[in-house]
Amino acid sequence: MSVLAWNCRGLGSPLAIRTLTEEVKGKNPVVVFLAETKVNTDRKKGFQHKLGFTQGIIIPSDGKSGDLVMLWREGTNIRFKSCLHSHIDVVVHSEGKGGPWRIIGFYGHPETSKRQSSWQLLDSLNTQCMMSWLVCGDFNEILHPDEKMGWRE
Repeated sequence: MSVLAWNCRGLGSPLAIRTLTEEVKGKNPVVVFLAETKVNTDRKKGFQHKLGFTQGIIIPSDGKSGDLVMLWREGTNIRFKSCLHSHIDVVVHSEGKGGPWRIIGFYGHPETSKRQSSWQLLDSLNTQCMMSWLVCGDFNEILHPDEKMGWRE
């Protein structure tokens, strides 16, 4: 089972939609997680349909942060667990060995002074059930100075 996660920072342009469509077509993921689409719910539903994903969860932005989408293909056995403006948590029941596992689409707080609450949320989500999990998304953390593009923190 493959998962595609992308912090798209806007899906308002034809180039962004075309890029997403090509990635989905080329990689054929069962689950797609998108952060920061920066488009309204009707547009999100439009590209959901265009991509051929019939199931999903759409979380609108909380001010200028968040705006999350998790989509999956029909027939995928996924159970919703929880969501807020900063995460979508689902349990995947896949065929074969391994048992159920979780996917958490995550968006860390964009303000440096509030990022500790993001890590506390992840810690809390982790303790809610003991199974394999994948956390993907935008943590809004800089691990290396080369990742920084602007002068602001």
